[in-house]
Amino acid sequence: MLSTLFFLLLSAYVFAVLGLLAGLWAEKFEQINFFPTFLMLPLTFLGGVFYDVKTLPEPFRTISMVNPVVHMVEGLRAGMLGLDQSAALPGAALLLTVAVGGTALAYSLLKSGYKLKS
Repeated sequence: MLSTLFFLLLSAYVFAVLGLLAGLWAEKFEQINFFPTFLMLPLTFLGGVFYDVKTLPEPFRTISMVNPVVHMVEGLRAGMLGLDQSAALPGAALLLTVAVGGTALAYSLLKSGYKLKS
């Protein structure tokens, strides 16, 4: 129960930070579509949402482990289905790293006034 809530909130936070970074990067409204179309959609389809990543042959299994969406999906599966929680710990560490790194980057961009009107 707690791990499900943890992964749910952490996944939502990572997506929120990535959305904030996309909004800071984009100069025009149309550029916002770059992230969901060319970044998030492929990561989602390759993230084990529709299949089990463990069944992939090498080197695709190892490459998939760099994808944060894999760890979001695996963490939520582990929490909801009661699977082995120790397998979700490396994913939690990766997601926390992405969350902290994204937050630090967004904070520094906002503090410097990057692309903000005065």
